[in-house]
Amino acid sequence: MQGGAEAMTCRDALSSRAQEVQERQRSLFSRDDKAKEFYNPPPMITSHKPHWRPRHQQRYQTIPQEWRSWLFDEKSLTRRLQQHCRGEFSVQILSEEVCQPQAHEARRLGMGQRHWARIRQVLLLCDDNSWVVARTIIPLSTLRGPLRRLRYLKNRPLGAFLFAHPDLQRGEIEVTQLTPTTPPLNLLFGDDSSVTEMPWARRSLFRLRGRPVLVSEIFLEKLLTN
Repeated sequence: MQGGAEAMTCRDALSSRAQEVQERQRSLFSRDDKAKEFYNPPPMITSHKPHWRPRHQQRYQTIPQEWRSWLFDEKSLTRRLQQHCRGEFSVQILSEEVCQPQAHEARRLGMGQRHWARIRQVLLLCDDNSWVVARTIIPLSTLRGPLRRLRYLKNRPLGAFLFAHPDLQRGEIEVTQLTPTTPPLNLLFGDDSSVTEMPWARRSLFRLRGRPVLVSEIFLEKLLTN
């Protein structure tokens, strides 16, 4: 399936918007003693292919206790973050484009590797604190009929749309740890070799009217320290 005039080649380069986010995060980290604890490194961590595992295949005791409820909660993450935030909750777009997903994402979606999808990567914030980075893969075949509205979310949270849908089905939650150079974290941290945080992440395959949407959510240390 071709993306038509809207389609473009996926790129690793930072968008200008992502560069602004990255500079702001660096400024915040320089003023935040707690954040410095997580961003003072030994050696640079290299990228790795994520190994997503469902809970029954995960060594549960290796997951820090403070992250377990966030990773395995099947309710709306958007609503939980809004309740957890004592300030202003917001969504900031890091990138949004039509391109080919990574091979492991295409397999999870049951897509051919040459098929196109709409890929949306956003930052979920409480005031100026980055709490979650989310990556959503929506096959173009999903964006038909009423689900075409997923094209026009802009800075509105995806979770509000998903969990309001009467036909929503959620597959098993899969969990992994990601390096700073793994998408979408590379949009946030770029080539900053001082970043050594390896955030815990989860992903779920949702179905709306039987059509798939793959959502990955990466939890940043700021969620616990604030």
